[in-house]
Amino acid sequence: MPEKVLRAFMEPWEAKSLVEVIEEEFERGVIYWFHWPYDGPRLFSRREDYEPVAVIKGGVKLAARPHFTLTWTDDVKLVDGVPAAIFITPWHHPIIRRPVVERALRVLGRLVMEADYQPRPGFIPRWFRTAGLKIDFRDYAVEVGRDPLNKGLEPIFFGLADFAELARIAGEAIRLLDSGNFAGSIELCRSLIAELEKKGVYSDLAGFVKPYVDYVEEHGLPPSEEAVREFADYLKKDLGYLRLILEDLAGEQ
Repeated sequence: MPEKVLRAFMEPWEAKSLVEVIEEEFERGVIYWFHWPYDGPRLFSRREDYEPVAVIKGGVKLAARPHFTLTWTDDVKLVDGVPAAIFITPWHHPIIRRPVVERALRVLGRLVMEADYQPRPGFIPRWFRTAGLKIDFRDYAVEVGRDPLNKGLEPIFFGLADFAELARIAGEAIRLLDSGNFAGSIELCRSLIAELEKKGVYSDLAGFVKPYVDYVEEHGLPPSEEAVREFADYLKKDLGYLRLILEDLAGEQ
């Protein structure tokens, strides 16, 4: 069996639900396709999920496709010498940049665990290879691996965020969910995303809530009252995780 070269952290029920991890080798590394039986909150999820993370040249770079975007980094978190990624939200949004992975693992602690998986060869359904982006993820990983001088790397600036205020907004979004104001909470989530996406490395934190907002914008409310409750419960959980990390960041300012 092949030796795994990526440590993957996620919530315990996501680790338990993981169907398999398919290994796909390419000229400069390996892609791990994490396969779950659902994509999104399980009550109204209509399809399975394959999430790729590419490990390039022994872990000096990682590439991923978080929620219909392509990203890569050469600032990789190592756990016992092995690159690490963390998957969040029921859409299994992968985070690969070291500062966010490191902080999430420290702050969330026992709320996440390392998945015990053994990669193996397998087949990736055609749609998931592109996920509507018109580029096979393997081709993207090859392109990242062929850029040894990081010429394609856009500079990352650590914006001066008011993390305490952002934590307050996350808390207010939770309060609105508890009061039944689903639309108001989603609107605050939009504000969080807009602010976090300006913050360089910490833009990855937007991934805690962005899949929920994107779902509502594309599909509207979930199809039943029960599904709305489940959706809100998942969103509340991930807003809570985000608030914990933002409060931790605020404590360092």
